[in-house]
Amino acid sequence: MIDKINQAIAQNLNLLSSNTNNKPVLKPEDKKESSMTLDVLTLNSWMLPSPLGKNKVERAGRIGDSIKFFDVVGLQETFSDDSKIIGKTTGQNHPYQYRQDKGGFLTLNSGLTTLSKYEIAETEFKPFSYSTMFSSDQLARKGVMLTRLKVPNIGYIDIYNTHTQSNSHTADHITRLAQNAEIVDFVLKHDKGYPTFILGDFNMEENTGEYNLLKSALGLNDSFREVNPGKPGYTTNYHVEESKKRIDYIFYKPGNGYNVQALNSEVVFDQPINGLYASDHFGVHSQFKIGKK
Repeated sequence: MIDKINQAIAQNLNLLSSNTNNKPVLKPEDKKESSMTLDVLTLNSWMLPSPLGKNKVERAGRIGDSIKFFDVVGLQETFSDDSKIIGKTTGQNHPYQYRQDKGGFLTLNSGLTTLSKYEIAETEFKPFSYSTMFSSDQLARKGVMLTRLKVPNIGYIDIYNTHTQSNSHTADHITRLAQNAEIVDFVLKHDKGYPTFILGDFNMEENTGEYNLLKSALGLNDSFREVNPGKPGYTTNYHVEESKKRIDYIFYKPGNGYNVQALNSEVVFDQPINGLYASDHFGVHSQFKIGKK
C-alpha cells in the first residue's frame, strides 16, 4: 500500500513539474497597466448677458468647434442662453454635459458648464455663501460644481469647476479666501480617493495667500506651473502688459491607488479664431496620464 501511495505522489509531482515548465513566465515589463491620457480644458467663455457680452453667437460657435478634441471641458461665465450653442456645436464629441442653470433670487445662474466625453455618474453644486458687497459678483450665483465621471479601465474621476470672486481689492481677497475654504470643504466632503481635477477662473494670482492655502489644504499640484516652471502663462486677454495675469488654473491630485502625471500644459485660445478672440480670457489645456497602481 505504501509503495502505491509513493508511486501516486511521484506521478503527481512529475505532472506538476511538467505543467510548470510549460507555463509561460510573465516578466514585469509584460504586465499591462490600466492607463489612459486625459485632455482637460478650462475656459472663461465671456458669455455675459447682453449688452455686456459681445459677438456671443459667433464666438460660441467657434468655441464649440475648437473644443472637440478635449476629453473634459470646464466653462465659466456661461450665463447667456447663447452659450448653449457651444454644447450643441461640439455635439457628439461631448455627449455628457452638466450645466448649472439655476439662478438665485434676482441673480443669474452660476455660469458653470462641464462637457465630457465620458459618462457623468454624479453631479452636485454648492453656491458660495459670500461675495464682496456692492460688487457685480452679487448678480450671479457663483459656486463650485462637482462632475464625477465614469472612465473605462480607470473607474471614476472627479472634476470640480468653479469661478470665484473677481477684482483685487482687499475685500475681494478676503472673499476669495472664504470661497476657497468652501471649495476645500466641498472637495473633502466628496473625496473618495479618485483622481481629482479642480479647474476654473479663480481670479487669484500665483503665490498669493488664496493660491497657497488652496493648494496646501488639498495637496494640489498646479499642472501648468509643474510643466512650465519658467513661463508666465498669462490667461487674461489684456494688451496692456501691466494688466496681464495668470488667474485660470487646472489643479490636480492623484487620489488613492492611482498615478497621475501632467504630460503637457499650455495656454490656448490666445489667438483670434476667424477674426474673433474666443473670450476676454485665454484657456488652459493640460494633458494627464492616469494609471492604476
